[in-house]
Formats: sequence, structure tokens, C-alpha cells
Amino acid sequence: MPYPTTEQYMEALQFPSKHLKDAELANAKVESTGMGLPFARSGGFALTFKLIGSNKSWALRLFQKDRVGDKLGERYGAISRGIKTCGLPYFVEFSFLPAGISIQTQTYSCVKMGWAEGTVLGTYIEKNKRNKAVLLQLRQSIQKMAADMERVGFAHGDFQTDNLLVSPTGGLKFVDYDAFFVPEIAGLGAIEVGYPNFQHPERGKLKPFDNKMDRFSYLVIDCALNALISNPDLWDKVSADPQGLLVRASDFASPHTSVSFHTLALDPNVGTVYKRLAAICEGKYADIPVLSDFLAGKGPAALNLRPISTVATNQSSKTSTSSSNSNYQTNASQVIAGDNFLAAKGAGGRFVEIVGYVKNVDTRPTKYGSPKVFLIFGPVTGNSVYIPIWAEGLANLSAAGKSMGAQSKGQWVSVTGIVDADFATGSWSRTGITVVDASQINFISEAEAKRRLTSKSVASPASFTPSTPAQATALNSAARNAQIAAQAKAAASKSSPSSSTYKKTPAKRKAPARSSYSSNYSYTPSTPSRPKSMTSEWGCGTWIAIGFGVLILINIVGSLLNGG
Repeated sequence: MPYPTTEQYMEALQFPSKHLKDAELANAKVESTGMGLPFARSGGFALTFKLIGSNKSWALRLFQKDRVGDKLGERYGAISRGIKTCGLPYFVEFSFLPAGISIQTQTYSCVKMGWAEGTVLGTYIEKNKRNKAVLLQLRQSIQKMAADMERVGFAHGDFQTDNLLVSPTGGLKFVDYDAFFVPEIAGLGAIEVGYPNFQHPERGKLKPFDNKMDRFSYLVIDCALNALISNPDLWDKVSADPQGLLVRASDFASPHTSVSFHTLALDPNVGTVYKRLAAICEGKYADIPVLSDFLAGKGPAALNLRPISTVATNQSSKTSTSSSNSNYQTNASQVIAGDNFLAAKGAGGRFVEIVGYVKNVDTRPTKYGSPKVFLIFGPVTGNSVYIPIWAEGLANLSAAGKSMGAQSKGQWVSVTGIVDADFATGSWSRTGITVVDASQINFISEAEAKRRLTSKSVASPASFTPSTPAQATALNSAARNAQIAAQAKAAASKSSPSSSTYKKTPAKRKAPARSSYSSNYSYTPSTPSRPKSMTSEWGCGTWIAIGFGVLILINIVGSLLNGG
């Protein structure tokens, strides 16, 4: 039995009392975007929604693929029993609901979890990378957590910077327990292999399911904290980001040719640490030491230490090494260029990464006076990909030390999340990713943007294969708009130069008035005399273009009436 699509889940959650079977969830309010739609976070094999009750909030995890063979009920039951009896403070309460949500005539399983407030680890580290005291406390807390998890024989299974929350007081909470290991379910096998940027190169091939799954992740994170405490400038030196910290999957796969490993190995304070980590990357999964042994210089990895080859560190060499198509790893289903409107529109409802150059920024408040920022990768009043950030998102970004506004224009940005339903006017539309969490968005260098945009997971600029009827409809609509626009442009180019009623000026043009917004843009219209006739003013070419558009629309309507 296939699980519902993102669109079906979001439609159902607009009426929680009708579709959710748990009484607390049914009476809660679903967190929404500035457009009033349920806001979805993606993680693992599920979508996560925040539901807000009168005095408590929950995370509702809805699965996106058939997990019957994974015995989720058995897994979650054992995990729940394990964390309730272990006495450790790193978990949130949760329950597995075998028939938690109904859509149409079917019911589907889901997971109800207590909502944990905090900042995801990657964003927390980035914000505090120059705060030595905070990083020291964080490092000590994670070292204690590693020892505690080893003592009880547990493993999270996908320990990475998006799956650990840091509270305002420094407390740690794991989220996303799909891959969690407790000894009771050792025989069920692994259902995930974790995010590659925090996993040993052998894990994806071996697919182990044991209490050793997190060991490499702890080493990677502890080494990064150690390095930043010693020298925070290393963050920028190796182009770090919250989803990969200082070294990532491509570096683990070939540490001897990694510019990042080479740079870190030359650092006088942490060079030896990273040489030992490089040796572990080249060793076996079974030989990964526990963190306490690594810190004490013990374990098999220390005995197999190999020097890292000297790699040219000039910028051209770094760009060349970093731009290999196989180098970039993302937890998104694919990377979409910010100027690829068709691909973004066709990816509606999917978890993707959008990488683009911000060409325009809209900072007008909403009609209710609330702040918002739209980062736009194309024209202001034309088909384009954009990143809407509403009041809650701006507050979260500000708390994480990330500023968004007019100054964002002219920068490269990476954004991860679920592609929203498109916003359309009469003549153009926008589609993009709503940002609520600070971890979703990062400014990156042009070189890093190009590296990501040349990876094997990038959507083709020429075509996109839709996987759902909704995506097919969206893609066809975008294609029709593009076709009509192209025909109109070609036809209009044949008309006389005097046919235009507006002339271009160096100033930006003012968008047509909508609601009561104050505009940051300016149009400069010419002042032609009143046209004697529409034909003479518009030109024959324009009427030909309109005729083409009408014919296309007639064909579309005819196809719909004939059933496709």
C-alpha cells in the first residue's frame, strides 16, 4: 500500500480534527507558512509537522513510502521501551500510531513526538564558531553523551547536525528515531545508512545495524569543535557549512587528495587529530574507535596512521578539486538551480536543495503589517524561483545570527526544504521553498555554488520528469506559459519599434499595485499620446501572439474535455 503524497498530507492537515485519530493532535493547530498552508519539514523517510496545542506542542511524523516490511511498530515499540528505562536525558517522548491519520478511505501509521525547542547542532555551531566558551561546553556535553550512549548500547543511526537540538541552556535532544538501534531489535536490520557527510565510507556498503553506527559521527563532530575552539578561521578556510562542518563525504572517500584534510592537517594545533581521522576514513568500519579512546590516542586507527599527501592549496587547485561531479553530497533528493523555474515548479512537494544567485529582494511587509523577505532568483514580475521568509522564519534566522534583507541581493545562497505550491498571478507565477528554520538556508561562495550545481544530482535545465500527476500538471502549465511567452516575443519582434507603451530606464520598474504594499521598485512609463486604435498601438505582431495563445488554450481545454 503506497503512502500519500506530500500534497495529500498537507491537504488533510488543513482539517486535523477530521483526519487525525489522536485526540490531542486532532484538537491542535498545525503550524503554517505565511501563505496559510501547513509547513512541512523533511527528514529521513518522513515529513514532520509541528502541531500546537493549548499548553503543549508535538511533532507529527508522516511517512512518505511503504514501510510495512520495516516493521515500524515493532521497532518503535522497542525504542520507546529502551529510552524510557535507560535514564538518559537525550530523548523526547513519542508514540507510534498504527492508524494515526486517515486520507480518503485509508488509514496510515505515523509517529507522535513531543516537540523539542532548540537550535539544530549545525546552526548552533555556525552561530557560535567564535565563542570559545560555548563551544567548550558543547564539546564536553557531546563527549558525555557519546559515553552515555556507549554505556547503554544505543545508537541513533543518523547522528548528524540536523538531528540534534541544542536548547538555550545547552541541553541536547535527539530527533528522528527511524534508524535508532537498541539491542532488542538487533535482528531487524538497518533501514537507513545515515547522511553521508557524517558517515564512514564503508557504512553505505555494509549497512550495519549495531551500537557502533554513531562512532564515526562523534569523531567528525568532536574534531570540528576541537578545531574551531583552537582556530575559528578554519571554518572559512575550508568553506565549512552546517550540513558538513569542516570535512564531508567527498573528503572521507579520498582524504589523501582532499584540500580540506590537507589544510586542517597543516594546522599546528589540530593537524595530528585530522591525520588520525583521515587514517580512520581509510580503515575499516569495524575498527572505528569510541570517542574516548580516540581522544586518548588509543585504538587501531592510531596504529595505522598514514601521512596525508601534499596537495596544492592555491585557489585554482581548490576549485578544481572541489568541482568534481562526484564530490557533493546532499540529503535532498536533488539540487535545482535557482534560475531553473521549470524544474522547481515540477518538483512541487519534494525535498530538494535550491542553489541560486539572488537577483532581487522584496522586503515589503504583508498586508497585515508583518515583516517578510522574499529572495528572488529571477525577475520581480515574471516566472521565477523565490524563497519566501515570513515573520517566524526571520525571527529564527535573527536568533541564529543570520540577517536577511536588501543586503542579500547579489549573493549566492543554498536553501533546502520542500518545494511549495506555486503562487500565481494572471500572467506569471513563482515557486520556491519557505524558510522557517535557520538551518534551511546558507550563504555560500560562487565557487561552492558552482560545485553544487555541477553535481550529478542537479536537475536538467532542459527537461524534468514529473513523478506525480500534480507535478505533471504544474510542469505542463509552466511549459505552456513559456511557450506562449516565446511565441509572443518572436511575433512582437516583427512589429514596429513604436509599438511599446513603456520604455526601459536604468531604474528598476515599479510593480503593478497589489493590496496596500509600499513598493521598493520603480517603473518609469513613457507618455505616449492616446492610441487611435488598439491595432495601430499594439502592432500586428502582438495580435498574432495573442492568437497563438488562444489557440493553445483551446487545445488544452479540448484535451481536458476529451479526458486527456
